[in-house]
Amino acid sequence: METRKLHYFVQIVDAGSISRAADFLHLAQPALSQHIASLESEFGQRLLVRTRRGVSPTPEGLSLYRYAQGILRLERAAGIEIRKGSGGVSGYVSVGLGSFSCANEFGVVVLRKVQERYPNLVLHYADNLSVIFSQAIKMGLLDAAIIYDPGPIRGLRFEPIRTEDIYLVASPDLRVVEPGATEITLDEVSALELFLPQPQHVLRQIIDRGFQAAGLELAVRAEINPPTGLHQVVKAGLGATCLPKSVAEELFSADEFQILPIVEPAMSATFALCTSVRQPMSDGAAAVIELIRAEIAEARARDMTGDEVTSRLRPTA
Repeated sequence: METRKLHYFVQIVDAGSISRAADFLHLAQPALSQHIASLESEFGQRLLVRTRRGVSPTPEGLSLYRYAQGILRLERAAGIEIRKGSGGVSGYVSVGLGSFSCANEFGVVVLRKVQERYPNLVLHYADNLSVIFSQAIKMGLLDAAIIYDPGPIRGLRFEPIRTEDIYLVASPDLRVVEPGATEITLDEVSALELFLPQPQHVLRQIIDRGFQAAGLELAVRAEINPPTGLHQVVKAGLGATCLPKSVAEELFSADEFQILPIVEPAMSATFALCTSVRQPMSDGAAAVIELIRAEIAEARARDMTGDEVTSRLRPTA
Protein backbone atom coordinates (compact mmCIF):
# COMPACT_ATOMS: atom_id res chain seq x y z
CA MET A 1 0.00 0.00 0.00
CA GLU A 2 1.45 3.37 -1.03
CA THR A 3 0.80 5.75 1.82
CA ARG A 4 4.27 7.27 2.17
CA LYS A 5 3.22 10.72 0.99
CA LEU A 6 0.39 10.80 3.53
CA HIS A 7 2.86 9.81 6.25
CA TYR A 8 5.23 12.57 5.16
CA PHE A 9 2.42 15.11 5.12
CA VAL A 10 1.30 14.21 8.65
CA GLN A 11 4.87 14.48 9.91
CA ILE A 12 5.26 17.95 8.38
CA VAL A 13 2.02 19.20 9.95
CA ASP A 14 3.01 17.76 13.33
CA ALA A 15 6.49 19.30 13.13
CA GLY A 16 5.24 22.65 11.80
CA SER A 17 8.30 22.76 9.56
CA ILE A 18 9.47 20.94 6.43
CA SER A 19 13.08 21.08 7.59
CA ARG A 20 12.30 19.59 11.02
CA ALA A 21 10.18 16.87 9.41
CA ALA A 22 13.00 16.14 6.94
CA ASP A 23 15.43 15.68 9.83
CA PHE A 24 13.00 13.37 11.63
CA LEU A 25 12.30 11.32 8.47
CA HIS A 26 15.98 11.30 7.39
CA LEU A 27 15.03 12.72 4.00
CA ALA A 28 16.46 15.58 1.99
CA GLN A 29 14.31 18.68 2.31
CA PRO A 30 13.92 19.17 -1.48
CA ALA A 31 12.70 15.57 -1.84
CA LEU A 32 10.15 16.07 0.95
CA SER A 33 8.93 19.30 -0.64
CA GLN A 34 8.55 17.44 -3.92
CA HIS A 35 6.32 14.84 -2.25
CA ILE A 36 4.08 17.62 -0.91
CA ALA A 37 3.95 19.28 -4.33
CA SER A 38 2.88 15.93 -5.76
CA LEU A 39 0.10 15.64 -3.19
CA GLU A 40 -1.09 19.17 -3.92
CA SER A 41 -1.12 18.33 -7.63
CA GLU A 42 -3.14 15.16 -7.02
CA PHE A 43 -5.78 16.97 -4.96
CA GLY A 44 -5.70 20.17 -6.96
CA GLN A 45 -5.52 22.16 -3.72
CA ARG A 46 -2.90 24.03 -1.78
CA LEU A 47 -2.31 22.02 1.40
CA LEU A 48 0.33 24.00 3.26
CA VAL A 49 1.01 27.67 3.85
CA ARG A 50 4.69 28.51 4.11
CA THR A 51 5.81 31.32 6.42
CA ARG A 52 9.05 32.49 8.00
CA ARG A 53 8.22 30.45 11.10
CA GLY A 54 7.46 27.23 9.23
CA VAL A 55 4.32 25.78 7.69
CA SER A 56 0.70 25.34 8.69
CA PRO A 57 -2.13 23.46 6.94
CA THR A 58 -4.72 25.25 4.84
CA PRO A 59 -8.38 24.29 5.53
CA GLU A 60 -8.02 21.67 2.78
CA GLY A 61 -4.73 20.55 4.28
CA LEU A 62 -6.33 20.19 7.70
CA SER A 63 -9.04 17.96 6.20
CA LEU A 64 -6.39 15.81 4.53
CA TYR A 65 -4.41 15.68 7.77
CA ARG A 66 -7.38 14.26 9.67
CA TYR A 67 -8.21 11.70 7.00
CA ALA A 68 -4.54 10.77 6.65
CA GLN A 69 -4.30 10.05 10.37
CA GLY A 70 -7.24 7.66 10.06
CA ILE A 71 -5.84 5.98 6.95
CA LEU A 72 -2.41 5.50 8.50
CA ARG A 73 -3.95 4.16 11.68
CA LEU A 74 -6.02 1.61 9.73
CA GLU A 75 -2.96 0.63 7.70
CA ARG A 76 -0.97 -0.02 10.87
CA ALA A 77 -3.83 -1.95 12.47
CA ALA A 78 -4.25 -4.12 9.38
CA GLY A 79 -0.54 -4.84 9.24
CA ILE A 80 -0.38 -5.90 12.89
CA GLU A 81 -3.49 -8.07 12.68
CA ILE A 82 -2.54 -9.81 9.43
CA ARG A 83 1.07 -10.45 10.44
CA LYS A 84 -0.04 -11.98 13.75
CA GLY A 85 -2.15 -14.48 11.86
CA SER A 86 -4.85 -16.51 13.60
CA GLY A 87 -3.26 -16.56 17.05
CA GLY A 88 -6.28 -15.14 18.85
CA VAL A 89 -7.31 -11.50 19.21
CA SER A 90 -4.75 -9.21 17.57
CA GLY A 91 -4.48 -5.81 15.97
CA TYR A 92 -4.01 -2.20 17.01
CA VAL A 93 -6.38 -0.44 19.43
CA SER A 94 -6.21 3.26 20.22
CA VAL A 95 -7.79 4.68 23.38
CA GLY A 96 -7.85 8.35 24.37
CA LEU A 97 -7.02 9.25 27.97
CA GLY A 98 -8.57 12.60 28.81
CA SER A 99 -6.44 15.21 30.56
CA PHE A 100 -7.24 16.26 34.13
CA SER A 101 -8.76 12.88 34.85
CA CYS A 102 -7.72 9.60 36.45
CA ALA A 103 -7.71 7.96 33.05
CA ASN A 104 -3.97 7.30 33.20
CA GLU A 105 -4.27 5.16 36.33
CA PHE A 106 -7.30 3.47 34.85
CA GLY A 107 -5.30 2.79 31.72
CA VAL A 108 -2.55 1.00 33.64
CA VAL A 109 -5.04 -1.59 34.91
CA VAL A 110 -6.42 -2.26 31.44
CA LEU A 111 -2.95 -2.41 29.88
CA ARG A 112 -1.89 -5.04 32.38
CA LYS A 113 -4.90 -7.19 31.52
CA VAL A 114 -4.32 -6.74 27.79
CA GLN A 115 -0.76 -7.99 28.21
CA GLU A 116 -1.98 -11.00 30.16
CA ARG A 117 -4.89 -11.98 27.92
CA TYR A 118 -4.11 -10.63 24.46
CA PRO A 119 -0.36 -10.79 23.79
CA ASN A 120 -0.89 -10.15 20.07
CA LEU A 121 -2.78 -6.92 20.67
CA VAL A 122 -0.99 -3.57 20.48
CA LEU A 123 -2.66 -1.00 22.71
CA HIS A 124 -2.01 2.68 22.04
CA TYR A 125 -2.91 5.35 24.58
CA ALA A 126 -3.34 8.89 23.25
CA ASP A 127 -3.33 11.89 25.57
CA ASN A 128 -2.98 14.63 22.96
CA LEU A 129 -4.49 14.96 19.49
CA SER A 130 -5.09 17.81 17.07
CA VAL A 131 -8.84 17.29 17.54
CA ILE A 132 -10.88 16.66 20.67
CA PHE A 133 -11.28 13.00 21.55
CA SER A 134 -15.01 12.79 20.85
CA GLN A 135 -14.44 14.07 17.30
CA ALA A 136 -11.46 11.73 16.91
CA ILE A 137 -13.75 8.78 17.67
CA LYS A 138 -16.29 9.95 15.10
CA MET A 139 -13.49 10.23 12.54
CA GLY A 140 -12.15 6.76 13.34
CA LEU A 141 -8.86 8.01 14.82
CA LEU A 142 -9.65 6.44 18.20
CA ASP A 143 -11.58 3.32 19.19
CA ALA A 144 -12.63 4.69 22.58
CA ALA A 145 -11.80 7.37 25.12
CA ILE A 146 -12.14 8.00 28.84
CA ILE A 147 -13.17 11.64 29.06
CA TYR A 148 -15.52 14.14 30.65
CA ASP A 149 -19.11 13.60 29.56
CA PRO A 150 -19.95 16.61 27.35
CA GLY A 151 -23.62 15.70 26.94
CA PRO A 152 -25.33 14.00 23.97
CA ILE A 153 -23.42 14.00 20.68
CA ARG A 154 -24.95 12.30 17.64
CA GLY A 155 -23.08 9.17 16.64
CA LEU A 156 -21.38 8.71 20.01
CA ARG A 157 -22.22 6.70 23.12
CA PHE A 158 -21.26 7.96 26.59
CA GLU A 159 -21.34 5.41 29.41
CA PRO A 160 -21.06 7.25 32.76
CA ILE A 161 -18.28 6.10 35.04
CA ARG A 162 -18.51 8.44 38.00
CA THR A 163 -19.74 11.89 39.00
CA GLU A 164 -17.54 13.94 41.32
CA ASP A 165 -17.71 17.35 42.99
CA ILE A 166 -15.30 20.07 41.94
CA TYR A 167 -12.65 21.09 44.49
CA LEU A 168 -10.39 24.10 44.79
CA VAL A 169 -6.65 23.43 45.01
CA ALA A 170 -4.13 26.01 46.26
CA SER A 171 -0.71 26.10 47.87
CA PRO A 172 -0.69 26.35 51.68
CA ASP A 173 0.86 29.83 51.43
CA LEU A 174 -2.09 31.23 49.50
CA ARG A 175 -4.85 32.37 51.86
CA VAL A 176 -8.14 31.32 50.28
CA VAL A 177 -10.32 30.78 53.40
CA GLU A 178 -10.22 31.59 57.09
CA PRO A 179 -8.01 29.30 59.20
CA GLY A 180 -9.78 26.07 60.11
CA ALA A 181 -12.30 26.25 57.23
CA THR A 182 -12.89 22.93 55.48
CA GLU A 183 -14.74 24.21 52.41
CA ILE A 184 -14.90 27.26 50.18
CA THR A 185 -17.88 29.02 48.62
CA LEU A 186 -18.05 29.79 44.92
CA ASP A 187 -18.19 33.48 45.83
CA GLU A 188 -14.86 33.11 47.64
CA VAL A 189 -13.41 31.28 44.64
CA SER A 190 -14.42 34.19 42.39
CA ALA A 191 -12.02 36.42 44.33
CA LEU A 192 -9.05 34.24 43.37
CA GLU A 193 -6.90 34.16 40.27
CA LEU A 194 -7.34 30.74 38.70
CA PHE A 195 -5.31 28.52 36.41
CA LEU A 196 -7.66 26.45 34.25
CA PRO A 197 -7.67 24.47 30.99
CA GLN A 198 -8.61 26.20 27.74
CA PRO A 199 -12.29 26.95 26.99
CA GLN A 200 -12.71 23.94 24.69
CA HIS A 201 -11.97 21.56 27.57
CA VAL A 202 -15.19 20.19 29.10
CA LEU A 203 -13.91 20.82 32.64
CA ARG A 204 -13.47 24.49 31.82
CA GLN A 205 -16.97 24.60 30.32
CA ILE A 206 -18.44 23.10 33.52
CA ILE A 207 -16.68 25.73 35.61
CA ASP A 208 -17.70 28.55 33.25
CA ARG A 209 -21.35 27.47 33.44
CA GLY A 210 -21.19 27.23 37.23
CA PHE A 211 -19.94 30.79 37.56
CA GLN A 212 -22.42 32.13 35.02
CA ALA A 213 -25.35 30.43 36.78
CA ALA A 214 -24.26 32.01 40.06
CA GLY A 215 -23.84 35.43 38.46
CA LEU A 216 -20.14 35.54 39.33
CA GLU A 217 -17.07 36.61 37.37
CA LEU A 218 -14.41 34.03 36.65
CA ALA A 219 -10.86 35.41 37.00
CA VAL A 220 -8.63 33.22 34.83
CA ARG A 221 -4.98 34.16 35.28
CA ALA A 222 -3.72 31.71 32.67
CA GLU A 223 -4.93 28.75 30.63
CA ILE A 224 -2.77 25.69 31.21
CA ASN A 225 -3.52 22.30 29.69
CA PRO A 226 -0.62 20.04 30.75
CA PRO A 227 -1.23 18.70 34.29
CA THR A 228 2.48 19.03 35.09
CA GLY A 229 2.42 22.71 34.22
CA LEU A 230 -0.68 23.23 36.33
CA HIS A 231 0.98 21.55 39.29
CA GLN A 232 4.03 23.78 39.02
CA VAL A 233 2.19 27.13 38.96
CA VAL A 234 -0.15 26.16 41.81
CA LYS A 235 2.78 24.90 43.87
CA ALA A 236 4.54 28.22 43.29
CA GLY A 237 1.59 29.99 44.90
CA LEU A 238 0.77 31.99 41.77
CA GLY A 239 -2.92 31.12 42.00
CA ALA A 240 -5.36 28.24 42.44
CA THR A 241 -7.16 25.73 40.27
CA CYS A 242 -10.43 23.78 40.24
CA LEU A 243 -10.52 20.02 39.69
CA PRO A 244 -12.75 17.02 40.38
CA LYS A 245 -11.98 15.48 43.77
CA SER A 246 -10.10 12.39 42.59
CA VAL A 247 -8.07 14.36 40.07
CA ALA A 248 -7.14 16.93 42.71
CA GLU A 249 -6.02 14.17 45.07
CA GLU A 250 -4.10 12.43 42.30
CA LEU A 251 -2.17 15.51 41.13
CA PHE A 252 -1.76 17.25 44.49
CA SER A 253 -0.81 15.81 47.88
CA ALA A 254 -3.23 16.71 50.67
CA ASP A 255 -0.19 17.16 52.94
CA GLU A 256 1.26 19.87 50.69
CA PHE A 257 -1.79 21.65 49.28
CA GLN A 258 -5.16 23.00 50.32
CA ILE A 259 -7.85 20.82 48.71
CA LEU A 260 -11.29 22.21 49.54
CA PRO A 261 -14.77 21.29 48.28
CA ILE A 262 -16.54 24.16 46.53
CA VAL A 263 -20.01 24.87 47.94
CA GLU A 264 -22.88 27.34 47.68
CA PRO A 265 -23.32 26.24 44.97
CA ALA A 266 -21.39 23.04 44.37
CA MET A 267 -20.22 22.03 40.89
CA SER A 268 -19.74 18.49 39.63
CA ALA A 269 -18.27 16.65 36.64
CA THR A 270 -19.09 13.27 35.16
CA PHE A 271 -16.51 11.01 33.55
CA ALA A 272 -17.57 8.61 30.82
CA LEU A 273 -16.41 5.92 28.44
CA CYS A 274 -16.95 7.26 24.93
CA THR A 275 -17.36 4.95 21.92
CA SER A 276 -18.78 5.26 18.44
CA VAL A 277 -22.27 4.16 17.55
CA ARG A 278 -21.50 3.97 13.83
CA GLN A 279 -17.83 3.16 13.29
CA PRO A 280 -17.10 -0.55 12.73
CA MET A 281 -15.27 -2.10 15.67
CA SER A 282 -12.46 -4.64 15.39
CA ASP A 283 -12.30 -7.72 17.61
CA GLY A 284 -9.35 -6.15 19.40
CA ALA A 285 -11.20 -2.91 20.10
CA ALA A 286 -14.23 -4.84 21.36
CA ALA A 287 -12.00 -6.86 23.71
CA VAL A 288 -10.32 -3.75 25.16
CA ILE A 289 -13.62 -1.92 25.60
CA GLU A 290 -15.06 -4.89 27.48
CA LEU A 291 -12.02 -4.83 29.79
CA ILE A 292 -12.64 -1.13 30.46
CA ARG A 293 -16.31 -1.80 31.19
CA ALA A 294 -15.35 -4.58 33.60
CA GLU A 295 -13.06 -2.19 35.47
CA ILE A 296 -15.86 0.36 35.64
CA ALA A 297 -18.15 -2.25 37.18
CA GLU A 298 -15.50 -3.26 39.72
CA ALA A 299 -14.92 0.37 40.73
CA ARG A 300 -18.64 0.86 41.28
CA ALA A 301 -18.82 -2.30 43.35
CA ARG A 302 -15.98 -1.08 45.56
CA ASP A 303 -17.75 2.24 46.03
CA MET A 304 -21.01 0.55 46.95
CA THR A 305 -19.36 -1.66 49.55
CA GLY A 306 -17.58 1.31 51.09
CA ASP A 307 -14.10 0.06 50.23
CA GLU A 308 -11.45 2.67 49.70
CA VAL A 309 -10.92 3.17 46.01
CA THR A 310 -7.19 3.69 46.26
CA SER A 311 -5.73 0.44 45.01
CA ARG A 312 -5.84 -0.29 41.31
CA LEU A 313 -8.32 2.42 40.40
CA ARG A 314 -9.05 5.66 42.19
CA PRO A 315 -12.47 7.40 41.79
CA THR A 316 -12.16 7.34 38.13
CA ALA A 317 -12.36 9.08 34.84
